[in-house]
Amino acid sequence: MTLEVLFMLGLLVATLTVFALELFPMEVTAFGVLAILLVTGIVDVEHAVVGLSNPAVVTIGMLFVLSHALTKTGLLEVAAGRLSRMVGPRKWLGVAIMLVTVSLSSAFLNNTAVVAMFIPLA
Repeated sequence: MTLEVLFMLGLLVATLTVFALELFPMEVTAFGVLAILLVTGIVDVEHAVVGLSNPAVVTIGMLFVLSHALTKTGLLEVAAGRLSRMVGPRKWLGVAIMLVTVSLSSAFLNNTAVVAMFIPLA
């Protein structure tokens, strides 16, 4: 094994340990590892940022921002209140309405973002 392979294995073990123990927020750990790989020259800048420029990543990020905005403005609470009043004691009806709404949304939006938007309603 070369020194580079040993370094990568050590970095991988350290990264997994930090993720598992949650010593830092996940994004701090991920970008920290990326910075280490950049500084050591194992990854060049072009390859380091290629994933961030992917339209799918940008779209999911913007949908998370939208989800947070909907939660922060209280719109989701209003929707949850109306749904609760509409279904009354019939919880199965609420689940059915959520199922149809989430299914239709998932047809046009990324599933991860749809889940992020509808979790506060559940």
